[in-house]
Amino acid sequence: MNLVKCLELINFNPHYSLIKLKNNLFKTADQKRAISKIKTSEKIKTDDLDKKWLVCSICNNRITKNINKIEINSSHEHTFTNPHGILYIIRCFNGAPGCYTIGFSTNDFTWFPGYSWEVSICSNCKVHNGWKYTKGASVFYGIIKELLVQEK
Repeated sequence: MNLVKCLELINFNPHYSLIKLKNNLFKTADQKRAISKIKTSEKIKTDDLDKKWLVCSICNNRITKNINKIEINSSHEHTFTNPHGILYIIRCFNGAPGCYTIGFSTNDFTWFPGYSWEVSICSNCKVHNGWKYTKGASVFYGIIKELLVQEK
């Protein structure tokens, strides 16, 4: 099978696996092993990033990990304006152990219909860093993007 045929299969069937592609495109065992090594090294890099902490940009307190990233309404990142006209870009996480909430839960002006929200703050420096959203048993955090940096 030639390269053009393999690419056609991928375009028409997004579930065509890398293994099938590797087996059809590369004929020698050495070529197949080289592809497997690339795939393995990419997985290791992704795993390492997932384990890394995102920290508060003010005090470097550990807020959450990359592995906690989730999509809400088909997106990890959202841009909203509050009733006072302040623009926020938030990123969604299924957990944020470096935060705690203050105040009370409300449905007023929620950015995610059906979810109530509470103000979230950094557990170390106490800066307002986002919101905790709750809908029954479903909970996630919307953390302000500019207040999160990758731990070094």
